[in-house]
Amino acid sequence: MVEKATLEKMTARMIHDVRTPLTVLNMLYATLQAYLPRAPEMREDLEILKEETARINAITASYREELGKLA
Repeated sequence: MVEKATLEKMTARMIHDVRTPLTVLNMLYATLQAYLPRAPEMREDLEILKEETARINAITASYREELGKLA
């Protein structure tokens, strides 16, 4: 059986490991959005990117909240 402290460390690391590339994706979204007036065909793709990064963020926030309950 996995100890509580080990599980907490693993979960915290997983959250960090997911949120780091998520931050990069959010920054890229902001940059690409600046080009949108010149490339309106990107609008749908950018909306998908925004929705999916928000979904990942919600998942990691949920894990972080559950982790906080363990402490």
